[in-house]
Amino acid sequence: MKILNGNNYLTYDTPVRTDFEWKNIDPKSGSIYGAGIKILETKNGITKTEINVPSNHLESNILNIKLRFDINGETTRTEFNVLVKNGK
Repeated sequence: MKILNGNNYLTYDTPVRTDFEWKNIDPKSGSIYGAGIKILETKNGITKTEINVPSNHLESNILNIKLRFDINGETTRTEFNVLVKNGK
């Protein structure tokens, strides 16, 4: 995942553009799940998204993002956490 504004975190109540780059994975087999994630398009092995996490949604300042994809016909799941900060 690459956060396009140059930060290594997301900001509450602020749409942030991100790219998910798929290496050796067919992006058509992939799914991305998490609070406030909106998929914009998938092209050339990159899924462009916008993430806008509502300030009242998370119990902690960590957004859990889940990925699901197929490798050689086998479904794989993984997840990772991204820090979310207040914009003030």
